Amino acid sequence: MRAYSSIVVANALGVDPRWLDSVVVQHRIAGVNRERQGVSRAISPSAVITIAVAIALIEALHLPIGAALELAASLISGGGDHTPAEGMSIHVDVSAIERRISARLAEAVEAHPPPRRGRPPLAR
Repeated sequence: MRAYSSIVVANALGVDPRWLDSVVVQHRIAGVNRERQGVSRAISPSAVITIAVAIALIEALHLPIGAALELAASLISGGGDHTPAEGMSIHVDVSAIERRISARLAEAVEAHPPPRRGRPPLAR
């Protein structure tokens, strides 16, 4: 499964990496590998889209992050449509968000290569 680091995702989404880490630690998001402290988080492409839709909902509707993540997951699973009550419908163009975020992820991956792990090589 392809997964991105939180630094790459934060860059692609245009958010502070600490904010993103806080969100993935405090909320259950399908596709986020939640390991123990000190281990880099792996965020799947589907989780990135969920977070991107949630950010759009926060900006447009001023929802709290938990409600925005739940609504984003419902919108994505419903093909971009959600009916929270009779006579009320919410529509989000999920495919447009996916295209925009995919392009930004590709740029972020090139700009933020994975850090080298382990001891540095001996200088000779």
